[in-house]
Amino acid sequence: MTNTRNDLVAVVTGAGRGIGQDLALRLAVDGASVAVNDRTDVGETVDLIEKAGGRAIGVVADVSTEDGVELLRAKSTEAFGTVNVVVNNAGLMPGAGILDVTVEEWDRVQATNVRGSFLVSRAFVPGMKEQGWGRIVEISSTSFFMPMAGMLAYITSKGAMIAFGRALSAEAGDWGITVNTIASGAVVTPGTQEEGWADRFPGIAASAQALKRVGRGSDVAGALAFLVSDDASHMTGQTLVVDGGMAHV
Repeated sequence: MTNTRNDLVAVVTGAGRGIGQDLALRLAVDGASVAVNDRTDVGETVDLIEKAGGRAIGVVADVSTEDGVELLRAKSTEAFGTVNVVVNNAGLMPGAGILDVTVEEWDRVQATNVRGSFLVSRAFVPGMKEQGWGRIVEISSTSFFMPMAGMLAYITSKGAMIAFGRALSAEAGDWGITVNTIASGAVVTPGTQEEGWADRFPGIAASAQALKRVGRGSDVAGALAFLVSDDASHMTGQTLVVDGGMAHV
C-alpha cells in the first residue's frame, strides 16, 4: 500500500489493548502520528509505538461523552495538528440475550459503540473538511452478518456502526473524506477472553471458516492500512469483512 501524504495524524479509540493496539501500532509504523485513546491505561500501546520508532501520545478519555471527546480532540490537535485519520474501534462486548440484558447495559453498549463513533467523527470531520482529505474507519464485527445468540446489545451496535459509516460516507464525499468499515471475525483479545468468547473461537475457525486459524489483530490492521492508503482513494461506504471466510457477504 502507498500513501503520498507525509502528514498523517490518526486517532484510534479503544487502543489500550487488543485489536485497537494493533491498529494504532500499524498506523504508527506506517508513518502516522497517533493519538492512542482508551478509558483506562494507554501506556503500553504508546510504549510499543515509541519503541518501534513511531510518534504517539496517550489520551485517557471516555468517548461516549462529549466532554471525553472534546478532551481527545484538544489533546490530539495540540500534539500533532489536524487529525485526518479516525479509527472508531472503542467497543463493549457483553454477553446477554433479550431476557437477560438490562436497560442500563443496553444503553452502555450503544453509548460506547455507536454514540462514541458519532461523537468522535463529528469532532474531527471539520478539520478534515478544511484539509479536503480524510479517512474514517469503523471497526465492526462479522457477527452482524452471522449473529449468535446471547450478544443482542453488541450485535445491534455493530450493525449500527456499519449503517453509520454508510450514511456518513454520503455526506463526507464532497469534502474528500472516505468512510469505510471493517467487520472483524473471531480474534482473541483480552476483551473476548474476559467475556468468555475466546475459548469458542478455535472451534468456530475449524468448523465455519475457509481459513482454519483464528484471526489476529494484525489481520484487521492490514485492512486498515489499505483503507487509509492511496490505493483505497476511490472506495467509500464499504464494509471489508476480515474473518477467514466465515461470512460470505
